[in-house]
Amino acid sequence: MTAYHESPAHQRAKTIVAAACERAGYAVTVEAIGADWRADVLAARGTVRLAFEVQWSPLKLREAIERQARYARDGARGCWLFRRAPGGSPAHGEEALIARRDLPLFHLIANADETFYIYLDKRTIGLDDFITALVSGGVKFSEAARLAPTVAVELALYALTCPICRQGGYTASIAEPVTGRCGTRLTLSEDESSRLLAGATLPAGVLRGDRCPHCDGTLPARTIWLAGYGMQPRQTVSATVATRDTHSVAHAHWCMGGEAGWCV
Repeated sequence: MTAYHESPAHQRAKTIVAAACERAGYAVTVEAIGADWRADVLAARGTVRLAFEVQWSPLKLREAIERQARYARDGARGCWLFRRAPGGSPAHGEEALIARRDLPLFHLIANADETFYIYLDKRTIGLDDFITALVSGGVKFSEAARLAPTVAVELALYALTCPICRQGGYTASIAEPVTGRCGTRLTLSEDESSRLLAGATLPAGVLRGDRCPHCDGTLPARTIWLAGYGMQPRQTVSATVATRDTHSVAHAHWCMGGEAGWCV
């Protein structure tokens, strides 16, 4: 598609990308043409060449991979801003795009007020701010998310009765996604949730692991499992979890450092 046929919104998005690259010290070419490719914006500085595609119309994932290979062949690193996940991708039809190192894909949102933002791990970042961070080394790929030393969580509490001392208590699970250092949102597995709860400041009456909070007896795994099986939690409470500085969760994502630091 040539610039002549592009919508005004598409052209505005390209202008924002080009301006952000120029402010970061890159030489910019709009509608750059290669041997068998055309980039909406090509930014060059020294030996670094970045090819930006503002993908307004539907595109198959296979086609994006093929175009990415052409950029790589000619010494450019492709970066894709998709309005919708490419057809054939694991996240097709969803807002989130699967992060992959070899094919930087980011979800571009066009607002009614003619502004744009990037939807990154359930966060919204202005397009200008995102491109500025990206071309300045402020966005990096990471296979895992690191957690801050202290994490605020919501706990779902399920009532149970200790079969040893017959007193009532609760078993707990993390009810909401946990936020990583950079702000990425993590839905934890049962094992990861248990690891975090081992260091939590828990409300009174809540089991720590499989130990009764009253008699310190070890509860059978089945008793704990049945407490939450098919039931709504008795209540949801806030808690603070102290983590180890090295605590991380497998979670491929594009890391944009937050207040607590980086995941990489």
